[in-house]
Amino acid sequence: MTVQESRYTAFVSYRRLPKDTGWAEWLVGALSDFETPEALRRRGTPKKIGRLFRDEGDLAASGDLSGELKAALWDSDYLIVVCSPETPKSNWVRAEIALFRHWGRADRILALLIEGAPEESYPELLRQYRMVGEGRDTVMELIVPAGADVTPRQNKTEQELKDLARDRILSALLGCSFAELRQSLEAERRSETVVAYFHDVVRRRGIPEGVGALTEEQVLHREYSYRFEVRAGRVESVQRVDSHGILREDGEGIAQWDVMYRSSGAVESVDRRNRHGGVKVRESYSRDGRTVDFLREDDTAVAQAGFVGGMGLARKLVADLKERRAGIVRHRLDYDERGYVVRRRYARDAYNTPAQDAMGNYGEGYEVDSRGLVTRMWFLDAQDGHAIQRNGVAERRDEFDAAGWLIRWIYLDALGQPALCSDGYSAVEQSFDEFGNKLKDICFDTEGRPTLSTENFAIWTGKYNAHGNMIESASWGVDGSPTLREQRHALWIADYDDRGNQTRIGYLGFDRRPVPYKSWYATSTAKYDEGDDLIEERYFDVEGRPTLSEFGYACLKQGYDARGNVAELEYFGVDDKPILSKEGFARLTQTYDERGNRIEQVCYGTDGVLTVGKGGFARWVAKYDERGNRIEESYFAADGTPTAGREGVACAKSIFDDRGNPLEQAYFGVDGRPVTRKEGYARHVHKYDMYGNVAEQAYFGVDGGPVLRNNEFARMTASHDVHGNIVEQAYFGVDRTPVLCKAGYAKRKDSYDERGNRIEQAHFGVDGAPILANDGYAVFRQKYDERGNAIEDNCFGVDGEPILSKTGDARRTHSLDGRGNPVEHRCFGVDGAPILCKENWAILRERYDERGNMIEQSCYGVDGDLIVCKYGYATCTKRYDDRGNLVGQEFFGTDGSLMNSDDGFAKVTQSFDERDNWVEGAYFGVDGALVVAKGGYARIKNKYDARGNKVEHSVFGVDDAPILCENGYATLKSKYDARNHDVEHLYFGVDGEPVLSKYGYFKRVNRYDELGSEVEATFFGVEGEPVERVGGYCRAVREYDATGLLLKTRYLNFKEEEVFPEEDHLVWKTESR
Repeated sequence: MTVQESRYTAFVSYRRLPKDTGWAEWLVGALSDFETPEALRRRGTPKKIGRLFRDEGDLAASGDLSGELKAALWDSDYLIVVCSPETPKSNWVRAEIALFRHWGRADRILALLIEGAPEESYPELLRQYRMVGEGRDTVMELIVPAGADVTPRQNKTEQELKDLARDRILSALLGCSFAELRQSLEAERRSETVVAYFHDVVRRRGIPEGVGALTEEQVLHREYSYRFEVRAGRVESVQRVDSHGILREDGEGIAQWDVMYRSSGAVESVDRRNRHGGVKVRESYSRDGRTVDFLREDDTAVAQAGFVGGMGLARKLVADLKERRAGIVRHRLDYDERGYVVRRRYARDAYNTPAQDAMGNYGEGYEVDSRGLVTRMWFLDAQDGHAIQRNGVAERRDEFDAAGWLIRWIYLDALGQPALCSDGYSAVEQSFDEFGNKLKDICFDTEGRPTLSTENFAIWTGKYNAHGNMIESASWGVDGSPTLREQRHALWIADYDDRGNQTRIGYLGFDRRPVPYKSWYATSTAKYDEGDDLIEERYFDVEGRPTLSEFGYACLKQGYDARGNVAELEYFGVDDKPILSKEGFARLTQTYDERGNRIEQVCYGTDGVLTVGKGGFARWVAKYDERGNRIEESYFAADGTPTAGREGVACAKSIFDDRGNPLEQAYFGVDGRPVTRKEGYARHVHKYDMYGNVAEQAYFGVDGGPVLRNNEFARMTASHDVHGNIVEQAYFGVDRTPVLCKAGYAKRKDSYDERGNRIEQAHFGVDGAPILANDGYAVFRQKYDERGNAIEDNCFGVDGEPILSKTGDARRTHSLDGRGNPVEHRCFGVDGAPILCKENWAILRERYDERGNMIEQSCYGVDGDLIVCKYGYATCTKRYDDRGNLVGQEFFGTDGSLMNSDDGFAKVTQSFDERDNWVEGAYFGVDGALVVAKGGYARIKNKYDARGNKVEHSVFGVDDAPILCENGYATLKSKYDARNHDVEHLYFGVDGEPVLSKYGYFKRVNRYDELGSEVEATFFGVEGEPVERVGGYCRAVREYDATGLLLKTRYLNFKEEEVFPEEDHLVWKTESR
């Protein structure tokens, strides 16, 4: 086509509504900025499409177009109509379409569908139909106008939809086919794109920059590399790929970073995507680059966790912290003269209000080398100073070699001296092979000597296959001898498929024979679909036989939706038949919205029928606000009716502030009316301070009035220091006056050291005066070692003087070994002299094995000599199986010989099934023979159902024959409902026949309300007849108030008359155990 200067290539028509206008503006910009690929220009296609006309007025009621608009429309080659459900209502759009058609240009009308179905969004003049089919099967089919569709689709991102729409419309305007245009664009992109690989990435004013260029040979032998795509001198995309070129996600679930630029060349945004292309986080930079906001793909804010784990915090703590979100939605950035970030301050809103991460840090500080690699890192406090971490670490320093490999890092304290991190070392040195795969880690203490970490290795080594996949890792001690990791293995091995997916993991002992990982399986296998998504996992024991994992299944199968979200999970047992997982279902289906929020879960049993899982529901449904906050969740039974979930509510609704803090949660019953949850309230409200710390919590009943939470307090207030630590907490009743909490005080004041360790806790009564709390002291003070471990406790009374606490001592000291295990405790009185605590020891010493299991405990008196403690022994030794289950204990006296403990035995052995359920225990005397223990038996045997509920409990005598225990039975059998409530107990004698228990009945039947509270117990004899048990009643009923709190227990005889036993023999939940 030929475009003349005086004409418009297209006239853009749309209804003047915010969404429609936004899409019209985008379309004009996208078309105007487009440059035709060189291949098409050589055929005579113009470089630019020419001028576009966007109608910006409103049509008067008369329906006439102005002369200016008619002229523009007449002078346009094409008419593009932006279509939404509101478009057919526009007189203006309708008039423009009618006039264009009147001029004989109907074939030059294009449509851009932005919302809704074609039938409802296309104006009538654009809708044409044709008859399809024959005879009675003939149907009328809509002929979709030429143009494009940007309505959301599961397998496409918004940017991909925009690119497709732009190119479809452009192909019509340029007079070429869509396929020709797309092929030309791809060819041009390939010809202009420079690809390079690096082993690390830094940022310069937000733009990714590679560190450590890799050769093609190195890339082929590495687990992952960073693939940079650079076009016209700009980094457009960075992908984390393996040696096969397949996207692999990092620990945050990111596999690709796509960079968008401003016209000035500065970064505008960086989309962090998962390997399926979904945007997990969008970094949106200000024009000067000094702030970066964290957004979802639809540009709503998403909170970040902050930088946790970089200062040697304990691994378990780091894992917990990473699950939290601290309300950080923005970073304020300072750069050095080269453009590298040297300060990063957290903010919780667009007003730059300071924010803290989960550890109370306000930001991060860095020193970087000439390559942008961070060589020194520390956290910032509220005043921009160093924030000392709870483990005593103030900063971390990293060393890199000439190629940019990290070869050493060390943790330092506030004085710049080496400090031990929570994992037991101060420094680590690393070495690599020629491809950059890590071969060895060596851990060092503060003196620079090799040391064991808390994972029980001083040296770690790795081996790799030809593709850079790790196939073996091993642990070694300081002396170079093999060690067992804390998961109880010495070697880890793995196999991979030809695409680099991990297909097998095994755990081996010192002899390279399989050993169980933790307490479950020795080997796991995996399968993947064509998209490299995990679709099956199986678990095997040391003999290679199928075994149950810690989650209660031997095989897991997964299915995915178009966005890569896990949409289905199925669980199977060792026989490959469906099995209930520990969550109480055999199959789970999940549905997600377009943002990736989970909006539905449905639970199925082994028979494929809907079932109620341990969560108390068969189906769960959630709703979210525009910021991604979950504002409603509802629970349904298998029949589709609302049901009370685990917390006793059928529906929970939440309100959030603009920072993502929950302001209010309200709970509703199956009838949609407010309901009281188990803790005694129907609604609770939160208030926050300027830093996002919870400053007040208040609880309300179904009538809207204040109520006590757990019969304790109706309102709690808290104030925090600049690090987010609670420094004062107070409790109030329904009348807003101070009340004592269950711990025995109305107010608590806390003080902390510079590392955030609590060093003092003071208690006050309702009158504001110091008070002795339930633990027996008014003030509690602690001291810590350099690693943040508590090493001394001190208790004081209301007068500030030392006082004996509930445990019988005024001061207690603790000593720990290098791995953080407490190895000695000492007790002192108010005068500072050694004292026997209430457990009858002044000194307690403990020893641990290499796995961290306590294997010996010894008690000493004030004179330092062995002493028999409260529990009847001076020394106790313990043994464990390969899975860490306690399988044996022995008790010794002060002379080192075996002695019977207070429970009547000197030795006990225990065994466990493959799911770590206790299946047998045996008790022995000092002579090694079976002995009847305190409960009236010498041996116990237990059986469990598939969900881990104990269904049979049997006891035996010293001759291994059944014996009646002190509660009058030899075997107890139990049954459970779908929610794992014990609903029936039956008692049997030594001959296996029904027998009356000590309490006078053979069978007990329990009934529960929808909240899971036991409301009735009924008792029956051996013939199935109702019986009056000990206490004179055959039925017991518990009554609760609207808040779920127990009001009364009524005991009824055969005549339904209430009786009043001298003693409440009905020990709910424990009598039958």
